[in-house]
Amino acid sequence: MLGELSDRDRAILTLEAAWPRHGGMKEETIRAQLGMSPARYYRCSAA
Repeated sequence: MLGELSDRDRAILTLEAAWPRHGGMKEETIRAQLGMSPARYYRCSAA
């Protein structure tokens, strides 16, 4: 087992799972919901 996910990792996975239901630009949603830049989000989600 890889261990527990951090709160940030869970938030990223939640956003990805819900994304098709959201309208608008993904980058705006990343900033508003996660409080991080899109570049940081994509680095974290690729890890």
